[in-house]
Amino acid sequence: MKNIAEKWLVISNCQTLGLSNAISVLCPDAEVTACDIWSFKGDPESWKNKLSSFNQLVISPEIQDLNVVDFSTYTNVTWVPGFFFRAYHPDLCYVFHAGSTVKTRLDDYNSNIVFAAYKQGLTTVQARSLFTSDVFHQIGYFDLWSTEKAALIQRFGDVGLDIRPYWLEWVKSGGFMHSINHPHIDAVFDVAKAVVHKAKGSHLHTSIRPHDNLINGAIFPVYPEIAERYAHGDLGSYLFKPMGTFSLLNLDQFIESSFAAYRAYNVDELATNSPHYDLAVQLIKERT
Repeated sequence: MKNIAEKWLVISNCQTLGLSNAISVLCPDAEVTACDIWSFKGDPESWKNKLSSFNQLVISPEIQDLNVVDFSTYTNVTWVPGFFFRAYHPDLCYVFHAGSTVKTRLDDYNSNIVFAAYKQGLTTVQARSLFTSDVFHQIGYFDLWSTEKAALIQRFGDVGLDIRPYWLEWVKSGGFMHSINHPHIDAVFDVAKAVVHKAKGSHLHTSIRPHDNLINGAIFPVYPEIAERYAHGDLGSYLFKPMGTFSLLNLDQFIESSFAAYRAYNVDELATNSPHYDLAVQLIKERT
């Protein structure tokens, strides 16, 4: 029977399960409870009343925005920001209608180029022709690595977690992100090392890794032209993985299904958060 010395609570976003499982591996005498932000929002008072029963709280800063608990008053909190890294997936964006995300076959994930093409009245064939290295260069997809790396390291550094020792291994192992906000389990595991070390001063050394639960979610590909840019040519593809299935979509299928999703709305009422959208529109207008 496991000897429980401490109780930990992890409240985060999509990485909650991976992070809590990793902490369980690295800290064998801890009983780790996982609570994602959606569960917390569903019953905040109940979770608030349980907080005093935990020795360690591992909290995502975005939880503070809910204004349910002022975690800054707790002395046993380790803050862990969510991953956000766009360099591998600069085309990934969200599309909105009346404040809600528009769902594609990849759930909330959309393509900036596909959306811009649809908004400008292009056909699916014309949209497909835009997926070239030249287009990616002109709309800024190759210019993100340094700023995204610095921002990610800074985001963790601001809460006292140094991920710089792990960066080179993440890059050497290939694309360490399934999408802009879903990291591979190896990256989550390394963050858990930093968390446990900060809270306890040491952690168990083991090669065992938890299951990468985010593989079950939607996975956006690293386009071949982008993979080659970062010397990861073998990672490049135009195969899109929908949520909850391993039946992949090729680029043509993804474009066609995205157009079909947009046709359910008034085109003038659709908008995106992509910082590359205006450049994509400008390029399309110059070419048509």
